[in-house]
Amino acid sequence: MTTPKKSKQQQGFSVNAIALKLKRDRATITRATSGLAPIRKEGTVSFFELADVEAALAAKSDKTLKDEKLSEEIRKLRLKNDRDEGKLILVDSVKSCVSRVLARVDQILEQKLSNEYPAAVAGLDVPQSRIYGKRLGDQIRTEFQGLKEEWK
Repeated sequence: MTTPKKSKQQQGFSVNAIALKLKRDRATITRATSGLAPIRKEGTVSFFELADVEAALAAKSDKTLKDEKLSEEIRKLRLKNDRDEGKLILVDSVKSCVSRVLARVDQILEQKLSNEYPAAVAGLDVPQSRIYGKRLGDQIRTEFQGLKEEWK
């Protein structure tokens, strides 16, 4: 039985590959990776996760503008890799999903609280119970509308 081949980013990147991708000096990348444990080795070549290199660069106390640029390039590469692997979710798709859920919740609240609940409330006449149910439904809908605002 053969094992599936891992993608390039799962295998990690060599110092040389990171330097070429980011158009940076190998010495800068080597300094950033010193003290990092490689995720794998092939002979004398060590391979690192981009996230680990980024964290090492962020931990440097004397960050220069070049270091900040390198961190940003690594972040962009990570986003590109995640997008290529389908790991990112577009905000619009989440908004549409939440809107669909809220539409169903709205229908349920309307049916249960505005139509069914008033008849079940003892001691109140139906119009008073219906007003109570509508107010409660409006309050719950307002809370659920906050979900949409979270994704702006």
